[in-house]
Amino acid sequence: MDGLFPNPSTPNNVHIYADPTHVRDQLLLKLEEWAVESFCRPFQRHIAQMHPRALDTYSCIKIYLFEYDVSITVLVATAAREPHDLIYKIRHLDRKPNAQLTKHSFFCCA
Repeated sequence: MDGLFPNPSTPNNVHIYADPTHVRDQLLLKLEEWAVESFCRPFQRHIAQMHPRALDTYSCIKIYLFEYDVSITVLVATAAREPHDLIYKIRHLDRKPNAQLTKHSFFCCA
């Protein structure tokens, strides 16, 4: 597909590409590139509360930070499984993450 390039990220529309394991940790590291943006540190604190493997089962994660008017898309590089998407809408970053993302799974080891 010559001539096709991904759209570059802007502070209000961030695109991140991740490997299929430890997606949360990769997201935390990748956000360091946006550290000067006002949403970055509060968002990092928010996702740091998630279980380390909570995002590993998804192939595409769309996160909306309403208070900052920011959307973050995480595309997980894997062709081995069926697409499994997550849409995560966050109204206020000072609240705890969704309980499904913080609990320890019986089948998942950290």
